[in-house]
Amino acid sequence: MKGIAGLASKEASPSTGTSAPSPETSTRARHQQMDLAEVRAALAIQRALAELNRDSAGSGRPELVARIGIESGAVVVDAAGEIFGDAPNLAARVQALGEPGAVMVTARVQRQTAGLFVAEDRGAHVLKGAPEPTTLFRIVRARAAGGTSAPAPSPRWSGARRSSTSCASAGSGRREARGSSSRSSANPASANGG
Repeated sequence: MKGIAGLASKEASPSTGTSAPSPETSTRARHQQMDLAEVRAALAIQRALAELNRDSAGSGRPELVARIGIESGAVVVDAAGEIFGDAPNLAARVQALGEPGAVMVTARVQRQTAGLFVAEDRGAHVLKGAPEPTTLFRIVRARAAGGTSAPAPSPRWSGARRSSTSCASAGSGRREARGSSSRSSANPASANGG
């Protein structure tokens, strides 16, 4: 699993950009780039798990599968690393609605990444903690620059961070793995008033 974590980190790792847009444009662009990086990392995790399962077929090892849900928004990280906020809570609910092997995103993430991925509309869902029904999308694959489907290059971004939560499901002959990954623009020291 260390290889999968490294792959996801590589897909979503920040790097420096070459221009300095206005603060408003910069914030909007960073949010879009972060959502883009999160979706690319989620697809990379799913590809890596599928490859691992193909390589392990017939070995007697259980199949590993994951459901991944992504939501954008503010989160708070305290000094102990505990994560709080609507975004990680909604992301957990979003992933629970996906089938094993799915990458699910909210309409907010879909708007930020529109046209870059092939996505299936999964309709509006009432999610605990959300003030109104939330439209969900299943990300199928990356879309290449010409509108064809192919993996896209890694984005460049820096600054604020977003939240995503993933959880693997267990089934017959499958190994259960649970975990979550959240990132925040909040400074842990400032979360405690320091």
